[in-house]
Amino acid sequence: MGSRGCSCWLLSLALLCSLAAAKEQYHEFVIRETTVKRLCKSQSIMTVNGQFPGPTLEIKEGDSLIINLINRGRDNVTLHWHGVRQMRTGWSDGPEYVTQCPVRPGQSYRYRFTVAAQEGTLWWHAHSSWLRATVYGALLIRPRDGTRYPFHVQPTRELAPILLGEWWDMNPVDVVRAATRTGAAPNISDALTVNAQPGDLYSCSSHDTAFFPVTSGETNLLRFINAALNTELFVSLAGHNMTVVAADASYTKPYTTSLLLLAPGQTTDVLVTFDQPPGRYYLAARAYASAQGVVLQGTNIFAGENHPIHLHGYDFYILAEGLGNFDAGADTGKFNVEDPPMRNTVGVPVNGWAVIRFVADNPGVWLMHCHLDVHITWGLAMAFLVDDGVGELQSLEAPPPDLPLC
Repeated sequence: MGSRGCSCWLLSLALLCSLAAAKEQYHEFVIRETTVKRLCKSQSIMTVNGQFPGPTLEIKEGDSLIINLINRGRDNVTLHWHGVRQMRTGWSDGPEYVTQCPVRPGQSYRYRFTVAAQEGTLWWHAHSSWLRATVYGALLIRPRDGTRYPFHVQPTRELAPILLGEWWDMNPVDVVRAATRTGAAPNISDALTVNAQPGDLYSCSSHDTAFFPVTSGETNLLRFINAALNTELFVSLAGHNMTVVAADASYTKPYTTSLLLLAPGQTTDVLVTFDQPPGRYYLAARAYASAQGVVLQGTNIFAGENHPIHLHGYDFYILAEGLGNFDAGADTGKFNVEDPPMRNTVGVPVNGWAVIRFVADNPGVWLMHCHLDVHITWGLAMAFLVDDGVGELQSLEAPPPDLPLC
């Protein structure tokens, strides 16, 4: 009988230690206009705290975040914490007019949430109009103190996150407004960027082109984020292979490749051993074509491109993908139910389909949409309404008192 009491004491102690290890971080994000110069042209853009890209948030698994968003810009804005599960905290998810009304100029709102049972690379971005062209940043979730990455080879060090983006020589909000008004396709971006800087192969590139010093012989952890609005990107590193170890903050079976494909919204973590002679090696990104089950069918969409479908509030398993129309009789046998990859964004192949599966254990309204912003502008979006379960811990929290009004 005494041993049962001892077990309870040990369990309670472990729980208290776990809670004590988790921390709460507070950050103030001020949306404001900032003048930057790209491709020899100065332009006023929307930023967070005057930074482009925005601040990198670094936390440990189990930590909580409080982000006080203050809008001193000229447009309505919300922020989305891309890939964060937001268990019972859907009011902090961020999609405009889905989980909240926008934060209007001169107003503020506090996002409050805990990042639990997730490790790896996520990111945050504006979820209003095309503001995320310049309002975005990395969210890095490291293992708790005393634990290591589950990699066979531990990295010597981590490089700064690598955010791939797009640059327009005009206000991106004006770009999408013009397209909406005329019905024409929006102008494509004027440059691709790495950490908000065009590469030095562009005419009039800046001396501030992104570079990453490394040491010969070291194995480094690189975190890639495709923050581009409308472009899938192939990524390679001259003279080096990459070992993929995580995607969308989910660890994967390691595999080695010389080329990555990231759709907008996706993240990939890789290990790279810099085993070549000392020198300068280009990191190149090239535009592409230059237990609920959901079948995402793409054959009725005529554009010749994949569609990166992102689900808010959940990670999901990708059971299968294929071309043509999904055949429930023939294609069900192709499902990988043993070790399917887990993502929050899946690339539905052009003229094809993908099957995802998730447990609907997070009450709230959760947006599913194409992460090509031009397509969500045209309405390629829907939402799941997940009802409350039994008891308080399976119910959506009450809305916060400062939730913006429409």
